[in-house]
Amino acid sequence: MNFSLSLDQHRTQCLNGGADCDATCTWSKTLPPKSFEVPSFSVKVFLGGVPWDITEPMLAHELRQFGMVRVERTVSKQPGLPPPKGYAYIIMGCEKQVVALLKSCRFNCGGGSWYFKMSSKTMKAKDVQVIPWMTSDSNWVCSPRQKLDPEKTVFVGGLHGTWSASVLATVMNNLFDGVVFVGIFTDKFKYPIGSARVTFNNKQSFSKAINSRFVTIKINQFAKEVELLPYLQDSPCVVCMVKLGPYFCRESPCFGYFCRSCWQCFHAQGKRASHKHLTRSTKSVLS
Repeated sequence: MNFSLSLDQHRTQCLNGGADCDATCTWSKTLPPKSFEVPSFSVKVFLGGVPWDITEPMLAHELRQFGMVRVERTVSKQPGLPPPKGYAYIIMGCEKQVVALLKSCRFNCGGGSWYFKMSSKTMKAKDVQVIPWMTSDSNWVCSPRQKLDPEKTVFVGGLHGTWSASVLATVMNNLFDGVVFVGIFTDKFKYPIGSARVTFNNKQSFSKAINSRFVTIKINQFAKEVELLPYLQDSPCVVCMVKLGPYFCRESPCFGYFCRSCWQCFHAQGKRASHKHLTRSTKSVLS
């Protein structure tokens, strides 16, 4: 049996750094739904358009025919507020249950999406969108023998939840050229978390991507702005060359890692005083 996936709306999360800025590049194209003969799915599934008054026990009850289901709600960005309504993640017991759920869904050939009828106290037989993830979509590589250079790797944040690694490779290659690897970051259930890393085979393409900073991607009438940042790793401070540099400066001519003391000294005055450092734990403007 063929299962098709398309690109549709989905909540995403990412951890990186950045500042307010308009997109400098735009990529737009209509892609046909993909088809795989023997897909392998994550046991985690996203449900969109869930009835607002449905509770987690009610949601699990609606899906009881497929076995035990655990419901996950995302945490509200504002402390003290309840989790956002209208969507949820479900964790199924095994991949066979995911396939059984998809077989019970109505498939929209035009949009390439699955829909499952779900009822609540106020809504009857509402179409809820079911968004699975094929694990084969997590990575794309130009050649298995290709050596990957972390210094030519960018972090991509704010990704659309159903964009595969091959789709992102096409976008980045069309915009900047030289893409040799794309890896979508996933959680413990192998479900995407909304970010990825992209490796280039030359410094020019890497620099062009980093300098673009923000890119608007339009696929199948849906637009999403993503953020491009250096892929941070454990590196020594470029000034003292002794301590590790947890701070990264993307501004020219700095563009390197700094330890805390060297950052303070090097960025104490002049134009460098306005530079903002990036760390692995800095929140993105797109998160």
